[in-house]
Amino acid sequence: HFFPFALAGRYGIRGLVIDPYNELEQRRGAQTETEYVSAMLGKVKRWAQRYLVHVWLVAHPKSMEEWDGGPPTMYDISGSAHWYNKADMGLVVHRYTRVAIDAALRRRQAATGRSGGRGGKPFQIPWRENETLIKVLKARNKTSGTQGDYTLEYDKEQCRFRDPRVEPGRY
Repeated sequence: HFFPFALAGRYGIRGLVIDPYNELEQRRGAQTETEYVSAMLGKVKRWAQRYLVHVWLVAHPKSMEEWDGGPPTMYDISGSAHWYNKADMGLVVHRYTRVAIDAALRRRQAATGRSGGRGGKPFQIPWRENETLIKVLKARNKTSGTQGDYTLEYDKEQCRFRDPRVEPGRY
């Protein structure tokens, strides 16, 4: 038995975060990963609806060998397109770190065969280090939200995210 089932009945929890999803024990027997993910997401969704619990499943993207430094999509999660198809809401939280910027530059250089952009100028990356993109990829219930992007900046001194539109000029 999955212990949160008992928590909902005994303690009346209203929210459950499973982070990361791949740490759950997976007994899939003869099922493919796609079949397993579909069945598991269906069970979690039915349980959440039955007990009126909001469930956040945190799943990280699969291998990023061909990564271009940009944000992943829900189709980049190992297991299948069911992560997108069965979700009521899909969010991506993507930090633009030095690793992401370097990956983007490598990918662009490999694609063009040059170390710079047009006319030998350096490639322009459309984001800055320490920016964090909150991307709403799916919102089935429009009263819960809408698709779109929201950018935050990470303030290392304060150890917090801030909205650059509300608190401009720190970076």
